[in-house]
Formats: sequence, C-alpha cells, structure tokens
Amino acid sequence: MTSSLRAVAANNKTVDLAGKVAVVVGGTSGIGEGIAYRLADAKAHVVIVGRNKERGEAIASECKTRSGGEKGSFVQCDASILGNVKGCAKSIEELLPDKRLDILVESQGIATVAGYTPTSEGIEQKLAIHYYSRCAFVEALSPNLMASDNPIVLTVLSAGVHSPFTGYRDDTDLEKTFSIVNAANACGFYNDLAVDWLAERHAPIKFVHACPGLVDTNWGNEMPMVLKGLVRMMQKIPGLVKSKADCAEFMCTCIFRPQEEIFKDGKGFYLMNQYGGQAKPTNLHSAEARAFMQAHTLKLLDKLMKE
Repeated sequence: MTSSLRAVAANNKTVDLAGKVAVVVGGTSGIGEGIAYRLADAKAHVVIVGRNKERGEAIASECKTRSGGEKGSFVQCDASILGNVKGCAKSIEELLPDKRLDILVESQGIATVAGYTPTSEGIEQKLAIHYYSRCAFVEALSPNLMASDNPIVLTVLSAGVHSPFTGYRDDTDLEKTFSIVNAANACGFYNDLAVDWLAERHAPIKFVHACPGLVDTNWGNEMPMVLKGLVRMMQKIPGLVKSKADCAEFMCTCIFRPQEEIFKDGKGFYLMNQYGGQAKPTNLHSAEARAFMQAHTLKLLDKLMKE
C-alpha cells in the first residue's frame, strides 16, 4: 500500500453513510463494482444499475451484506439506449425512501476498437455510453437528488488525461471524423464540460468528473486478442495498476470528504485525478464550449427521452 493510499484509507475509515442511498450505474463490473462495495462498506444502501442481471443481483446482495443490514438493490438497464433511461429512473425512484437520492455514480463504459458504430437511436455507441447516458441519468434523477441534503454526482472517465476535442462544434457526434482517439477525447472533454453546466443547471447538486487511472479489471474484453493481451500484460506491472478496491478508495474521497473542502470559489463542480486530487481542465474549456454542449445535449435528450 502506498503512502497516499494509506492516508486516504485512514481518512475514509470512519465515514458512515447509514441512511444514505447511492445509485451506481455500471456497477455490475470493474470500477463501478469496486465503488459500490466501498459505499456499502460505509453502510450506504446501494442500488446497482447495469445490463447483466445475474451479476447485478449478486453484487447487490453482497452490498446488502457489507452494509450490515441496509438494502442492496438492482435495476436492469442498457444505458447505451437513451430511451431506456427514463424508465430505469422510474424503477430506481420506487426504491428510494421519500424519493430521495444522495449519491449518483456513473461508471458505465465500453472498451472497443470498432469503427463508427451507431446505436439503434443513431448515436455513436461510445458517445452514447460514456457521455449522453450520463447526462440522461442526471436529468432523470435530478428531482430525487435535489431532495438530499448533500447530493453529489460522480462520473468516472478521464478527467485531466484527455485532450480537448477541437471538432466539438463542427462534428459533435463524430459522424465525419470518428477515430478511437477522437472518441476518447470527445467523451472526456464533453464530461468536463457537462459537470460544469450541470452544476449550474442543477445547483446545489455537486458534480465530479474523475480519472481512475489504470485499474485491474476486465476492461478490454471487447478488444481483439492481441490488444487484450497487451492490456492484461500492463495490468501485471507492479506499481502501475491499482486494484478495484484501491481505486474505489481514491474515487470515493469526493463523496466522503466534507463538500466545503472540495468545492471552492463558488464552483459546484470538480475535476479529480486518480489519487483524489484536483485535475486541470483542457485549454478549450470555456463558457462558449460549455453553452454549446449544453444546448446540443439537452436538445438530443429531450427528443430521445420523450419518445
């Protein structure tokens, strides 16, 4: 255990979330699973959202055990289809005491090197899962979050490590300039902007975009064998990769720490690095870019979530 992890774990040790409700989208595997267990260890009622029913129900059951009596629940949802989110949110609401949600974690993801692949709704799948679905869950669950005394949303992707996507105005949805690099940068850049405009739109809910670093998960299973093998080799390098549990300890610092220690200067959003410290926005993070992506995103969600 590194000194930074020891310090974070010591600070987190006494956190008690009894009575709090957390939804973890993408909690059926990987980083989301690790975060779900850490929240349950802190005695939160954890609601798992994901595609795999068998995995989801097993993880929800384990969360219930770890929480020492709090509930553990599962709601099935394919978040790549934005039209599914509204119904999923209604199912989640039925599990919430007084319709209150305290913590929303979004870690849903896909690792593939496939070319431009639109979903049945016509949205490139990486953008649908890594960006639009995350905004969709916030929009659908914002009334429930507003009922909490200290609501917070954590989206886990790539804060501080991606480049800006310079084509955000001309090719927002990558229909003309898709590449794996552009998709990665667009998703990260859009999440940076989203936590900014969502914090203003849904104040006083607090928003965090975090980078988990390299984590020992099944990430990359969708990749060709050679690439998957390289990923697995990297995951074996000592000191380079964190376990899911260690990653969760760092990721949960923004949930466990007093909000006044994190959200300063009147800002309701925070970009967080893999160790729980502050990450920097890209040089294209501006009021203009934020306003453009807010208008574009809300127009698309309004269309697809009403259908």
